[in-house]
Amino acid sequence: MVNDSLYTKYRPKKFYDVYGQKYISEILENQIKCRRFTHAYLFSGTRGTGKTTCARIFAKAINCLNNTDGNPCYECSMCNQENTSILNVIELDAASNNSVDQIKSLIEELRYSNFVGGYKVYILDEVHMLSMNAFNALLKTLEEPPKNVIFILSTTEIKKIPQTVVSRCQKFEFKNIEIQDIVSRLKYIADSEKINIDNESLELISYMGNGSMRDSISILERVLLYTENIKIENVREILGITSSEFIFELLKFIFEKDLHNGLKLINEIFEDGLDIRGFINSFRNILRDLIFLKFDKINCDLLVEKNNKNIDKMKLLCEKVNVDELTFIIDKINDINDRSFSSEIEYRIYLEMFMVKFCKNSFLTEVKHIKNNFEKPEVLDKNPNFNSNEEMVDLNVWKDFLDYLRKSSFMVLYSLLQNGSVQSFQNDKVLFKCNTIGIMNRLKNMNTIKQIEENLKSFFGKPLIFEVFSEMEQNDESIEDRVKKVFGDHIEIENK
Repeated sequence: MVNDSLYTKYRPKKFYDVYGQKYISEILENQIKCRRFTHAYLFSGTRGTGKTTCARIFAKAINCLNNTDGNPCYECSMCNQENTSILNVIELDAASNNSVDQIKSLIEELRYSNFVGGYKVYILDEVHMLSMNAFNALLKTLEEPPKNVIFILSTTEIKKIPQTVVSRCQKFEFKNIEIQDIVSRLKYIADSEKINIDNESLELISYMGNGSMRDSISILERVLLYTENIKIENVREILGITSSEFIFELLKFIFEKDLHNGLKLINEIFEDGLDIRGFINSFRNILRDLIFLKFDKINCDLLVEKNNKNIDKMKLLCEKVNVDELTFIIDKINDINDRSFSSEIEYRIYLEMFMVKFCKNSFLTEVKHIKNNFEKPEVLDKNPNFNSNEEMVDLNVWKDFLDYLRKSSFMVLYSLLQNGSVQSFQNDKVLFKCNTIGIMNRLKNMNTIKQIEENLKSFFGKPLIFEVFSEMEQNDESIEDRVKKVFGDHIEIENK
């Protein structure tokens, strides 16, 4: 006897069992009731959202002899063709049948193959894997298929499908399934299998499924192999997820500037073998929710965190911290998350350095740079000529702006502004000294200045004037001045 997986065992067989795709299910049901079909359908969406399931239900319902509500009966001869030599529903994996010769064979088969009444339905799964020549061979058939033939194309990457194919199909986009819909389905499966599991565990499993019903059920099955009485601690342990207690404890140490215990906790996280990327994502989600709660404590449905106890903890915590601290921390955590490290030790080093920087008040220095330079600008000497030995303004804020340009793909501006330094911020004006005349001339271009000032406003949240100069420009001497320096002021020069 073969033991089916939970996902196979509980795969929906009727449209009303498909969770999270209500409008698609209703449209397909109504098409069957009205017997109004198109020749080609395109189902797109991420994995585990019900594309293949809906395609199979739709294909069976089209030919069902006892169809009354738009769903197959699974009792008539057409619904039970698996044991016959003639099939009205053919399912193909386009990933392994992706050559032009295989598609031509399929088209040839359409012309001469026999089937028992009704419609011949071809389900092509992962259709984006077809070669371009195979797509071209399929075009004519999709536009003018043989009578009573229907194609259902399914894909997780619709961008890889030529527009000429997309335009010939009736398109349905399967969205990621909502967490509450996944929780409802998992609860039904758990009750049917007599599994003891608390609601908090179901919510965590659903969240980790990332909108995929199949992935969520697979996680449930994996947890079930560990224990029949599932608690939230079991789920976290099996999935290598950092407990929210770890995160709240780390936040406590961060805001209390307790470097010793903060580094000790980071060490525990790594020694426990927890998924560090999962930890960073969980940490980031809680920080995002804390910022949200600083401004709105009522609409808790918009929070990523769904555990009521954790939400209560965040409400208390957000009263004790300010937005500057929260945005600083989430920016640094995002920087760590964006890096592609080859080993976990690198993540550990960056987390520890962040902890040291924050606890040793480096955070305050960065915030003061912004406030001092842009809210209360320094008053400089009215002399517009700048000495090359003049003390430079602290450039941490400017470096952050350059990094913003690089990440925003303004690479030309980023490269140009590497060739100089900021001299001052005064009266909402940024004064920039170029290393060369050539770079200065490029930066003085009106379009370039406009782009720079737009990005300055976007980054700093206020209009700033950008002015540029070069020491070489200020020290540039005429030929007459140079001659007089050599021969004396009594020399008279005639221009002819």
